[in-house]
Amino acid sequence: MLPEISKPLFSRRNFLFSLAAVVVSAGAITLSTGIKDWIHAEISEAFGETVGEHKNSAEFVRDFLEHLSNRDPHAWFLSQFYFRAKPQFFDDLMDHEDVLRSWVIELFVHSTNIVKYEEGDEPFTYSGLFLPHVTPCVNQLSAHA
Repeated sequence: MLPEISKPLFSRRNFLFSLAAVVVSAGAITLSTGIKDWIHAEISEAFGETVGEHKNSAEFVRDFLEHLSNRDPHAWFLSQFYFRAKPQFFDDLMDHEDVLRSWVIELFVHSTNIVKYEEGDEPFTYSGLFLPHVTPCVNQLSAHA
């Protein structure tokens, strides 16, 4: 009778699978910072570094990205890739950046009291992501008209 040969605890296939999982995870983490950093930069450019680096702006970006990923996962993935890599073969998507910029700034103005803050009347606050059909009462722009 032959002695039973034990299987190695960590096979080559398991090692390669684990390595692939680590690489994909690292790639997903670096991709996710692309659009996030871009949105922070757009807010900073439009309203100044103080507003762009404020914790309420970070909260807005987090909520916006969550809404974007739930709204259209395919567009979310494309945006992640586009804003991280800025590939040259996406010339037809250049308007995608302009459309997204307009949407971010519009939602930021409606979701925060940036107008009153810029006038010096109130401290900067974020009251939740303004979605007209879901959260119409959050509209800060009409609340201060």
